[in-house]
Amino acid sequence: MEKSYPKAALLISAAFLLQACSHDDTLSCDPPEKTGISVGFQSYVTEPGARYTADIFVFNDDNLQRLDSYQRLILENRYVPVTASQKGSKIIAAILNPHSDTYDWPLISSFRSFMEMKTGMDQESGFSPLMSGYCRAEAGKDAKCEIRLEPLGSRIELRSVRCDFAGKPYAGSRLDNVKAYLVNVSSETGVFQESGFSPESFFNQGLLAENDMESFRYPETVCREIEGSIGNTAVSPKISFYCYPNECKEESRFTRLVIEGRLNGRICYYPININRDTWNSGISRNRCYVYDVTIRTTGTSDPNTAITPMDAYITCNIVPWNEKENTGVIF
Repeated sequence: MEKSYPKAALLISAAFLLQACSHDDTLSCDPPEKTGISVGFQSYVTEPGARYTADIFVFNDDNLQRLDSYQRLILENRYVPVTASQKGSKIIAAILNPHSDTYDWPLISSFRSFMEMKTGMDQESGFSPLMSGYCRAEAGKDAKCEIRLEPLGSRIELRSVRCDFAGKPYAGSRLDNVKAYLVNVSSETGVFQESGFSPESFFNQGLLAENDMESFRYPETVCREIEGSIGNTAVSPKISFYCYPNECKEESRFTRLVIEGRLNGRICYYPININRDTWNSGISRNRCYVYDVTIRTTGTSDPNTAITPMDAYITCNIVPWNEKENTGVIF
């Protein structure tokens, strides 16, 4: 059974009086002078003493669902912002680790348009991914609500890899110049999307594309080299990638974890379909897929043709995020 990451809990306790938004074509992220929200996180993304950015949007919960107010909070350990506001039914949405300092007004002027907002994979960091969530509440004195924040994508971990060429003409050979990367990486997703993940555009479509890697703010999010060579003894490369969901039906567009290396001077590819079998339909939101791989053959001729059970013995586990001790931090 798939297990999700531990979810971040954004606790908002206040009378919700945020300054009304002013705008032209975009909404800037300058925080209002008065604040009054207490925020707490318990999540793998929080570190004692770290700083995090959270954008809070308050919409009227009526027929029009217009934006009522907006605030950017810079969250620090032991820091609690505090403030006040008008009563009424509200929808409170939050984005943690946003990718931009401004928002286009048409996208955030109402809750309906806000829910259509998309963001790009090339701006993501697997260590501090963009997270989102929203809730409904009655604003007023001593009003409280809780927002569950989740990452938009999932973590892909290569926990161990080894070679077992027993009985082959190249028995005892080692894989050199090894790297691991993802292909067919969904280029964007909805900030509040929960299902229906069928990407229309990709980074590294069918291969490791240098131009795509140059566009990434953090290329190590989807590509890393493995030090040394790989032989019969298992190597633990401690590689963790991060990507957006992909549940498309076309096999040529499946997101794949690729191990690439040279075997006796020949380039070999070992592409692995991520979470694709009789019972699973690809990468969902907020999951952690952990792979252990034993390579048994020379693999395939390109990085977009998945290997078979004859080529490698593969185990995939879906496990909870490994939290460090005392990761619960109250800001």
